[in-house]
Amino acid sequence: MVIRNPDDIRDCDIAVIPAGDFDETLLKEAKMHSKFVVVLGNRIDPADPNTADRIAEILSDFELFELIVNQSPDPIIIYNNDQILYANPKAKEFLDSKDLKNTIMDRIHPDYRAFIENGIKKVLRGEEVDSVEVPLIMPDGGELWVEANPSLVNFRGKPAILLIFRDITERKKKDEKLRESEEKFRKVFENSPDLIAILNKDGVFIEVNPSMIKSLGTNPVGKSVHDVLPRDVAERRMQMVRKVIEENTVVSFKDSRDGKYFFNQVIPVEMGGERLCLVISVDITEYLRLGKLLRTIIRVHEAIARAKNREELMKRVEEILADYSAKIRNEPEGTYFGINYGERNYGYLCMENVGDAEKELLQSLAEDLAFAIKAIEDANAKNVLSTHISGNISVLAHLVDKIRNPLTAIRGYAETLIDDDQTREKILRAVDRIVDIIGELDDAWGESEKVLYEPVEV
Repeated sequence: MVIRNPDDIRDCDIAVIPAGDFDETLLKEAKMHSKFVVVLGNRIDPADPNTADRIAEILSDFELFELIVNQSPDPIIIYNNDQILYANPKAKEFLDSKDLKNTIMDRIHPDYRAFIENGIKKVLRGEEVDSVEVPLIMPDGGELWVEANPSLVNFRGKPAILLIFRDITERKKKDEKLRESEEKFRKVFENSPDLIAILNKDGVFIEVNPSMIKSLGTNPVGKSVHDVLPRDVAERRMQMVRKVIEENTVVSFKDSRDGKYFFNQVIPVEMGGERLCLVISVDITEYLRLGKLLRTIIRVHEAIARAKNREELMKRVEEILADYSAKIRNEPEGTYFGINYGERNYGYLCMENVGDAEKELLQSLAEDLAFAIKAIEDANAKNVLSTHISGNISVLAHLVDKIRNPLTAIRGYAETLIDDDQTREKILRAVDRIVDIIGELDDAWGESEKVLYEPVEV
């Protein structure tokens, strides 16, 4: 509908006001009764058939634009002079409708306000500004991260800022978790006592940790395994690298170099769109040495159980510990361990080729040897004592029999041959005292026999 004066105004979808008939009052009335108001320029004839087609085309594009803006999942705001001039439905939901009268800066986190204000000034000067990530303070007090894309637009004849927000809160949370994960990995990588490296498909070191550098004696980054490892070791490593990358599988294996033994795991990892190998090598040399020593100590304990005397035991211990050049000396030499039982010293277990991890086991072994020697000594002492006691028992038995038989005769003589009652009584009392003494000798005999069968505590 073409409107030239207020009398032409009717409820309609489109009101067209020719340039020559335009005034503010007419425009205001037209807006009240029409969905769209179009003001024609001076050179456009409203009677020209092409004008209607052009208007319809423009309005069709506008309706499409309006539909896109209203249905956008992203908040869209037009902003200037510290005021929100326009907000699409998502923006109203996003910011809470009562905030549309307030400045957008009220929602920007205080730590970022100066940065955003500086960016807005740049846009208003016509400078291009990249998208920025900022946290917003929501009406409920929560924090929401958004990516803001600012652009300079003409809104109602004045320059303004078009802001399109995109909620990136979940992405920021994932980024933070990833950052924390990477930080943890980096700490493990840098501080692990295990040897860790990342290699590409050609066996070139991409990154290594300090333990790997220390073990190799050089920084291998940028070099191939063939440049830093013995040929046979490098070939084995390359076989594993190719298998891991081609089959995308984890491989575990053992190998050795320079007298050390390693347990290795080669793990496929994706970095920068390329499949690489994460190599973790654990030095198991000490574990193998400890395992060997434990098996040797078991053999020593078996020898202790079978030993009949100290000399035999010492000789057998030196034979079993020959790989460690073991000798039992009266004075300490080299790496030594005192063979002590309480305050008693039985010598020193002197050895070579002993690592720090093995010393505690060997000290315990020396203590076991001292206990065994003490037990052998006590067993020998008991045998000597038993022989002596046995002899004493025989003597006691003989003496008791020699005394008991004459006493019986003396008693009989006193009772039949002595007429004097007083004399007879004295003799019988003396006999009874001797019988009591013999009884005590019998008790002593029994106690001595017990000693022969009781175990000796050590």
